[in-house]
Amino acid sequence: MSTNEINLITEAVTQSLKQQLDLYNVIHKEVMGVEDVAIYLGVSLPTVYRYISTGELPHFKKPGVRKVYFRRTEIDQHFLSKSNRVPCSMELKQMAKMAILKHKY
Repeated sequence: MSTNEINLITEAVTQSLKQQLDLYNVIHKEVMGVEDVAIYLGVSLPTVYRYISTGELPHFKKPGVRKVYFRRTEIDQHFLSKSNRVPCSMELKQMAKMAILKHKY
């Protein structure tokens, strides 16, 4: 194995470990900033800012201060709410059967 290949592998492993460590540190925070939320949700910073501007993500902001804060439990509740849940195929089939039975004459 060449030195270049070893360096590439080392770099990839280091990057992966850094991402895992970042996620581990964020998971244990009750109050998070924008960067933490991006890591926690696995999305980009622009996506988090879009969620903020469209009101899709509950957050806190002190008047006159640009920094935005999030409560981890509220993010969990928001993204795991019943309205965001996508039913599995078995549930969809059951719902279709119920709809057919309901509308039979």
